[in-house]
Amino acid sequence: TTSSGATRIELSGNGIDGSVVLKRLTTSVTDAAGYDYRFQIVSPYEITGGTDLDSKYFVNLSGLNATEIISVNTSDEGLKNMGLLNPAHTVKFTLDDKFYEMHVGNETDGSYFVRLGDSRTVFVVTADNLPWIKATLATLLPRTPFAPVINDISSMTVTGGGKSYTFGFTGTVDSDLKVTAGSTSIDYANITNFYRFVALTKGDDSSAGKKKGEVLLTVTYKYRDTSKPDHVLTFYRADGYSAIMSVNGVANFTVSTSYLDKILADAETVSQNKATSLLW
Repeated sequence: TTSSGATRIELSGNGIDGSVVLKRLTTSVTDAAGYDYRFQIVSPYEITGGTDLDSKYFVNLSGLNATEIISVNTSDEGLKNMGLLNPAHTVKFTLDDKFYEMHVGNETDGSYFVRLGDSRTVFVVTADNLPWIKATLATLLPRTPFAPVINDISSMTVTGGGKSYTFGFTGTVDSDLKVTAGSTSIDYANITNFYRFVALTKGDDSSAGKKKGEVLLTVTYKYRDTSKPDHVLTFYRADGYSAIMSVNGVANFTVSTSYLDKILADAETVSQNKATSLLW
């Protein structure tokens, strides 16, 4: 059994400060880079979840294979000794409108003591069947910034180094798309190459514990649906030659500042209707 029907998942314990709540999207969302998003993180803040969470963490969530039942009608002392009164990890999830709760206690020979809810029956489960205990907020975030599809936006503005470049979009990719930078008309191939390059910005390391410095670059997408807030990527100077990537105010990963240099240089090139490369 997989977690394909789990509509809400809450993780807490070691590696997670507080808890993280994820909601499965009724319909998955595909971004401009072709990534398929199935989860939305709703707490501690709202942001699109990573693209591989089912296969990476939740594949065995609702169909756990226990190695053995280690104890039935376990006493409080027994639960305490197994680390199940104050468990190291807890997952709560909703499946078929039913609520489930699983606690993971101490490790034992590469496996873990596990119990469901307040049951006093204790199972031993291998670490391979509990991949979600390795999840942290950083690993639940996408490694690339969600980029709206071109048909949904009215403009994209790249600002940095004292310069700003705005690209306006009308029509749709399949029929009458028109892209302009001021009075300059931009060819479809030129804008899509650049658009994909920004959408494919890949995080290097978690930004946890890193201090934000000055803003080096921002990319602002305005939606045609004016009821939606702007989608904003902000890159802050970090240490050395790295920058912190923030999506709508939520910092997740670091990227190389040389990557930002290329985004800014390419924005100028495309604004003149010239071709750029996905390589850097």
